[in-house]
Amino acid sequence: PILILILIIIIIIMGVLLNDIKTARTEEAYNDVCLMGTDKDGSGGILASKLILAMRSQVFHKMFYGNFRESEALAIPLNYSSSVIRSIVDYCYTDRTTKSDEQQQAPSYSEADFRDMVSLRSAADFFELSELREVMADLLYSEMAKHPGMTCAVLDELSAVGETDGEFHDTCLGIIRVMGEAALLPNNDDDAHPGRGVLACGNSVIGKVLAEEVVGYDQYLVARCLQKWKPSGECEHTASNRDGASDDREDDGTKAGDIASKQYGEMRHAMIARGIAGRVRLNLIAPPKLARLNPCSLFSRDQLYEALKEHALSTEQEGGSILTKTAVRGQWCIVKGASCPGANGMYSADGISYNDGVPIYEKKGMYMDKAEPFKLFRRVNDNTGNANWFLGVYPVGSKSKIYLYTSRVDEVEKDKIPMYTWRLWGDNQSPPTNNAQLPAPIVLGG
Repeated sequence: PILILILIIIIIIMGVLLNDIKTARTEEAYNDVCLMGTDKDGSGGILASKLILAMRSQVFHKMFYGNFRESEALAIPLNYSSSVIRSIVDYCYTDRTTKSDEQQQAPSYSEADFRDMVSLRSAADFFELSELREVMADLLYSEMAKHPGMTCAVLDELSAVGETDGEFHDTCLGIIRVMGEAALLPNNDDDAHPGRGVLACGNSVIGKVLAEEVVGYDQYLVARCLQKWKPSGECEHTASNRDGASDDREDDGTKAGDIASKQYGEMRHAMIARGIAGRVRLNLIAPPKLARLNPCSLFSRDQLYEALKEHALSTEQEGGSILTKTAVRGQWCIVKGASCPGANGMYSADGISYNDGVPIYEKKGMYMDKAEPFKLFRRVNDNTGNANWFLGVYPVGSKSKIYLYTSRVDEVEKDKIPMYTWRLWGDNQSPPTNNAQLPAPIVLGG
């Protein structure tokens, strides 16, 4: 009973002391130093007691009671924002931070909050407040798991505070590696703060984020990220903007040096984008995805066309058994692996010719040593009423047609070119060259 009573007394005394320290935080008479942030928020700095800060941090102790000029100064500038300094001071007084308190109230953080948390973690490391550093790291891990689109902003802020490697930095890259598109191109309407993804990356970070060791060999994802990140007139991103919204307008009083610095930054931004784009291998992007890329200053119409043409040429050269890969999107498709070599390649629809309500896809190919039109279409049998897909040759100067392959129509997706059901057509006609047994086809891209 006596020990319990002593513990209760100690707890009461600790509570009273903690409350007195909190009170001293707001009493101007107890404050003998003003810590100035890098921003100009009109607060005039954060007031604090040198003694309290020195008791919590050896760095503050050396600063205030060592042989430094800060020991005599009343106002000390620090290379952190006012909100970060305020959180450091709050922690020294109460063992809590503004951010940890906000977590209990706010459903999610803005990009500015994420950046402040990174800066606070860096400040905690500088002032040797190891527990605060770990608290902020855990909070960032937790929030990035819920909002992966904020990870790029975290990496960009890590670069701003000089942390370009280490466990925390590598873990952030790991989140992008695992989450991929969700981290780089977030699109979640249910999230109040989904993050800007790749748009939050500055010039020093974008190359690292889109490196092969992070995004793998997903050239399509890299191309889409670059199209999002690329400058178009004004820069689409402002990585250093703490509010997460770009605003590149200049005040009338902007100095010539600021304008020149901004122009240099935009020029470097464009150079970096073009440099990364030059390493993108468009020919490794599947045709359906390649067709979704819009021509721009990074990927011209001619470059995209050449990549599509390369796909078509490769399909014509490889041959095979039967439509082992078929890619369909919009008004074109690619046939690959047909035992009749001329049937392989890219087919396109002119948007005018239809049969049974669906486009007719056509291409030129070699058949019996002549360049003949090949067509892929759907047709309803007049006698049975059943619909089938056909791929055949329409010889020039002849009214006859030669069916080479056929497939049944998918009962669910009747307008979609089928995937796995193609076979030789054998309606009392000569089989196509290389009459091999035909395996089931595979679809590329879907």
